[in-house]
Amino acid sequence: MYNKTMSLLIGAAMVFGMTAPALADNVAGSYSGTAKGFAGNVTITVTIGEDGSLAEAEIDASRETHPDLENVVTQLTEQLQTAGSADIDGVSGATFTSTAVKEAAAAAFAAASGEDGTEAEAGPLAYTAGTYTGSGTGMNGAIVLDVTFSEDAIEKIEINSEHETGHVGTPAYDIMFADAIAANGSGIDMVSGATFTSRGIVEALNDAAEQASVTDLAAFKSNTIVHEAQEPIEKTVDVVVVGAGGAGISAAAQAAMNGDTVLVLEKNAEVGGNTLVSGGQFQSVDAYLAWDPEDPEATTGEYEGVSYEKVHAAG
Repeated sequence: MYNKTMSLLIGAAMVFGMTAPALADNVAGSYSGTAKGFAGNVTITVTIGEDGSLAEAEIDASRETHPDLENVVTQLTEQLQTAGSADIDGVSGATFTSTAVKEAAAAAFAAASGEDGTEAEAGPLAYTAGTYTGSGTGMNGAIVLDVTFSEDAIEKIEINSEHETGHVGTPAYDIMFADAIAANGSGIDMVSGATFTSRGIVEALNDAAEQASVTDLAAFKSNTIVHEAQEPIEKTVDVVVVGAGGAGISAAAQAAMNGDTVLVLEKNAEVGGNTLVSGGQFQSVDAYLAWDPEDPEATTGEYEGVSYEKVHAAG
C-alpha cells in the first residue's frame, strides 16, 4: 500500500518536455482546486510558468478506489499538460474521477487567472439562515435532506426521505452528518462500504447550501475535517480474520472453538459484509456442501462424484 500510494503521488507530479498552450491571463505560481471524486476529494495543483502556460500538474487522487488508479492518474495528468487547461476528455471507465479532475482543474486555473476572486483573502462562509431541502442520488434513489443553516454555519441535518439499504448505506448518515456540521461543508470523507449513499449525502448538502446562498460554494465543497490516526495497537493472537462478513465471522467462531485467540478486522461501519443483504442465503465453494432437497437431513453427501471424504482424503 505504501509503495503504491507513493508511486501514485510521485507519478502524478510530472513536468513534461512538451510545451502546453499559453493562457495569457494566468499569473505565474502554483494554484490548487478540489472536487469530489468517486470515493473522496480529488485535488489538483497546477504550476504556471512565467509565460502563462502550464509547467506542472499534480493530481492527488489517493482516496479513489479505481483498480488501475495509477494509470488513470497518469493519463489525466498527461491530458492536462497537453490541453494546458481543464478542457480534457477524461478516462473511460473512470468517469467520477475524471469529472472531479476536470472540476478541480477548472478551479485551479480560475484561481490562476483571478476569476474566482482569490486575490482577496477568503472570509468565513455566510448563508441566508433557514432550513433548506437538498436532494442527491443515492444507491437506491433520491436522498432528500433538510439542512438548517445559521448565518455562518450548518446547524442541523435531518433526513427528509431516503431509500438506502439498511445497515449498508444507512450507517453513513450519522457519521457524515456529524462530520459535515463540524467541517461546515461537504468536503468530508465518505463512509467505506456506503460510497453511493455518501455521494448522495454530499450532493444533497451542496444543493441545500446553494439554496441558502452560500457565499463561496467551492469553499463549502472543500471544507473538511481530518480524522487523525490513534496510537498503534499491538496485539498478538493466533488467528487474524480480515472481513467480518458471514464467512469471516464463521471462521473466527470456529477458530475460537478450536481454542485459538482471534482478532477480526472490518473496514465498514457495521459487520456482516454481503451477508447483510443476502436474505439468509450463503455461498459455499464446494458443490457437495449444497443442501439436497431429496435428502434434507443429510449431514454428509456427494455431488457429481465429489464428497467431503474424498476431498479431505486427497489432502
